[in-house]
Amino acid sequence: RRSLALGEYHPLPERIDAAYRLRLNEWNGEKTIELELVGVRLPEDVDLPPMLSSRTAANGATVDVTIEGNDLNGAIATPTLSPAQALSKKLTEAFSRKHQPNSNHSESLIRYTIESQVEREPQLTIEPIDPAVPSGFFQTANGNSVDLDIEIDADAETEAETVPHQVEFYYSKRKYSCIISQSGEFKELRIKNAEGQVLAVQPRQRIGLLGKRREDAKEVDVSLPHYFNLIRAALSALEISDKSQLIQEKDQLLTEKNRQIKTLHQQVELLNQELSQLSTEQQQQFQILQTDLQAREAAIQAHESQISRLQTELSHSTQLDLEQIRRQVKSKVGELVWSALDQRSQKDLYFAYKNHEIIRSEGFTAQIADYSEAGLRLGFAVEREIIHPFFKSLHQFLLTNGGSDEIGGVMLGNRKKYTLGMLPPLVSAQWYSFRDDALKRSSESEEDDLYCMVSFGRQVSQSDRQKLETFLSRWKHPLAEWLNTGAIAAASTIDQINKLRNIAAHAESSLYQWQFQILDALVIGSETKCGIFREIYSKNQK
Repeated sequence: RRSLALGEYHPLPERIDAAYRLRLNEWNGEKTIELELVGVRLPEDVDLPPMLSSRTAANGATVDVTIEGNDLNGAIATPTLSPAQALSKKLTEAFSRKHQPNSNHSESLIRYTIESQVEREPQLTIEPIDPAVPSGFFQTANGNSVDLDIEIDADAETEAETVPHQVEFYYSKRKYSCIISQSGEFKELRIKNAEGQVLAVQPRQRIGLLGKRREDAKEVDVSLPHYFNLIRAALSALEISDKSQLIQEKDQLLTEKNRQIKTLHQQVELLNQELSQLSTEQQQQFQILQTDLQAREAAIQAHESQISRLQTELSHSTQLDLEQIRRQVKSKVGELVWSALDQRSQKDLYFAYKNHEIIRSEGFTAQIADYSEAGLRLGFAVEREIIHPFFKSLHQFLLTNGGSDEIGGVMLGNRKKYTLGMLPPLVSAQWYSFRDDALKRSSESEEDDLYCMVSFGRQVSQSDRQKLETFLSRWKHPLAEWLNTGAIAAASTIDQINKLRNIAAHAESSLYQWQFQILDALVIGSETKCGIFREIYSKNQK
């Protein structure tokens, strides 16, 4: 049998009998109707085209093929040949693949999938499908695979070394297959569904490609929950497959080790029996053989130890040392500052770092992952330690000195909910904030493009600012000294924390890795920043 060559002409008559079936398919929010052609045959009363008639006469004997359901039954040679039989043979040769599935029955499946949009668009996508040979991802217009350009009839050993390892898995009750292969200079994860749609994404990239062919694939945001969770499921399937393969290799190595040791011991035993009869030269050869045996045993043990170490690393790669995370947060904040924080704030900081470490351990998706949960935890701690005590004490001060429950446009009360954004205008007329367009980017901008000066001088009256100065001078709290000594810096820090916290709080937005790193430096600290809690409490405890 042979495959249909590019440009080879196989004419069909004007009328043929066809068997097909329809089904409705839903994928990626789009509905399509698939028409599957399961078999064709030539009516007995229709003659072959002239070209096929001449070829049939030249070829001599042909094969009678009947199509029932999805199966093209085995070939049965007959002494008399009809035009229908000759056409069936041509169809079989034109569309059959070189490789057939391993089976006790001689079967060949000829099938076409014809997809049309539910809106009845004029163009149809027609793609031959043969389940016996997994098709390559992203087929080009001429039928060759862009990404898996491997000859189908290659040796088993060559194919095993060249073709990327493909793994099948289920996600949301649907079957997928995935591989990691080379795309130019970069590796690329490709996930394929049962309909032939492929999602291709490179490490640390937010944008991936979705489609059947690379040249007409559309770009998608892989940080969206559906794509992101699908990528995680594919990576987990690949990791499990790698572990299974590693265990199989270990078992094979152990079997080979035992076989070699058994053989060598048998040889040594035979030589021991003849040792008394050996000459000096033969005894030296025996010593060399014993040394070789010991060297082989040592080499095998070294390989076995390496495999055990790799297995241990794989099994513990995603396990977190929770106590180490707690010590890390406590160390970055400082022992004195940690003891000054509310226990609920300590727990929020711990869970923020725990969530960050879980995401960071998944290196493939770390830069495009959503750090909102960790960012919210940091924001909760700042609200509890700074915003709530400030407005609660300010309200009590105003009630004691005139009975007012409003200042700078902020209404105060026992059951009022105060936010981070309320504080900056009260402590300073201007401060440094983030540019709105800079926070919409998935990667960090230059510092000049990231920050800008904002002014709210008219929002708070001069009399209200005098009340605030009096309140801060009388308030016996570490916050009072921090706000008095650097009002612009304090307002800038609070406003920037508020902007990042709001991104984390909104479901339609994601807190990127670079944004979380800035938020972490503002709250906990970094190599260049002290962190808001250390700035407030360290000065007071010196």
